[in-house]
Amino acid sequence: MKDDLDGASLRCFIECSIEMQDSLDIKPADLPPILKNALVRDLKMVWRMKDLLQSSLGANQKSLLSAIGAILPHVRSSKSTKYSQIEFLPHPDEGWIRVAIDPTSHTSQQTIHFHLLEGHLLVMGRPISQLPSEWRTTGVLQRLFGNQNLRVFPSTLHGMTHMLPVTQIGRAHV
Repeated sequence: MKDDLDGASLRCFIECSIEMQDSLDIKPADLPPILKNALVRDLKMVWRMKDLLQSSLGANQKSLLSAIGAILPHVRSSKSTKYSQIEFLPHPDEGWIRVAIDPTSHTSQQTIHFHLLEGHLLVMGRPISQLPSEWRTTGVLQRLFGNQNLRVFPSTLHGMTHMLPVTQIGRAHV
């Protein structure tokens, strides 16, 4: 459809949606009124754009895959990453999209869910989160990262639960 968003615009929308959702560390009801009103306005706008977003994503699935690669460190670091076709989930999970990343000799298969209208990103059913405090306060991590509130992703490596984004490792001071 010629009225669809182009790939770059769709990717930008997806990345911004994920980052906004990840940055929202308090309940929307607890936001100051001006921010709460802006969030409600934006959610209404996205809901009205639902058909356009679904059509655009159906026509340009690489935009989602590219956005996922920009967010997840293990995906962006590998040119050989193979994905399944994206799948729009039916009722009652409308709005959710599922895609799988094929396993490699060192990693297990990962299932990724993304909510097109709300920006939620789940990896293996878990959201991007912060490293649990009992691990964050260990001596080694304190020396490497100080008091940073480390962002973590579910690990792709067998036997590991979390992994850090490559960008945070690059900021470590020893």
